[in-house]
Amino acid sequence: MSQRMYDFHGDDQAYIAFLECQLASVQWAGFVDFTAASGEQTVQGTPSTNSIQFVQYTPEGSRARSVKSERGDLPWKRQLDSFISALPTEKTWGEARKKAGIDTPVKNQLAVRLMLGHTNHTTFRSVRKTSTISGAITSQDHDLVWRGYQYAQFIDRCAGDLSFKTSVVSFQNLIFVSYCAVLMQVGVPKEKTNKMMRRYIDRNNDDSTLEGYRRGVVWINRCIAALLANGWGHKSWEIFLLEKRSLAQFARFAAYDARSYEQLVQRLQKANIPLQEDGWTPYCIPCIVQCLAGNNIELWRICHILGYGPLQESPVRSLASGFIDSFKQLAGEPAEQSVGA
Repeated sequence: MSQRMYDFHGDDQAYIAFLECQLASVQWAGFVDFTAASGEQTVQGTPSTNSIQFVQYTPEGSRARSVKSERGDLPWKRQLDSFISALPTEKTWGEARKKAGIDTPVKNQLAVRLMLGHTNHTTFRSVRKTSTISGAITSQDHDLVWRGYQYAQFIDRCAGDLSFKTSVVSFQNLIFVSYCAVLMQVGVPKEKTNKMMRRYIDRNNDDSTLEGYRRGVVWINRCIAALLANGWGHKSWEIFLLEKRSLAQFARFAAYDARSYEQLVQRLQKANIPLQEDGWTPYCIPCIVQCLAGNNIELWRICHILGYGPLQESPVRSLASGFIDSFKQLAGEPAEQSVGA
């Protein structure tokens, strides 16, 4: 070996062994500053902040989730967009009523009776007219064909019943949870309210889930209040009758963004719809809640709790003046004998 860094006397094999010992004994002495102005290699015991570079690693999946979050592509947001896009317009309102099974004043009156908690044995009779089949079958047709028509007609009646009942029960749930939200704010203990909700909604729901449901119906009522202010009149409530969603979905909307209902209001824009429609009773949740409470809770308190603002400034006031008595009368009268008439 022609050149040696160390002054070592011995043969090459011995020198190599010496170097290996030196290498094994080396201790870390700090960072090397490659940016020294002199251009010479220096050793520092403590690293300079200027000489450290941080490298951020973002897994591909995390980046995708981040991009989705920035774009609002979240499950609750997709559900809200789906709900808003499915809302009926003024042009499609009649068709939406037919789909819900509540498209005549008689069916409306029966629906409101049920929402008030009153019914009799005629309530769940057919809500769709029985169409005649005598002209559809000729004398040459076999008895089996006639039986087929009879069964198809029965299915048609059942479908009408099902649409009506599903729509009413869905809206009843909104009323019931609205009622529970009011109870919580007027002094009824949380334990008693939750016990009642568990019994009639889902006994397996925990306290936080039930609280989410109450926040969800406040979200709904605040949305209705905003629609009333935008001139949607009696349809402000009916929207939530015609386009049904679960309590859990409304709870998610409220949990992720308490003001997300404003997107719905903006989508529908302003309208000029009266508070009442000839022959129809509006599905006014605050008025129904007051009737359910037996007038033991003032209407202004109900409106305040549910997010309608001061009663003096709410359209509910002018509606309630004539319709509280109408609700009471409706609750006390016998139901129509044939809602399909």
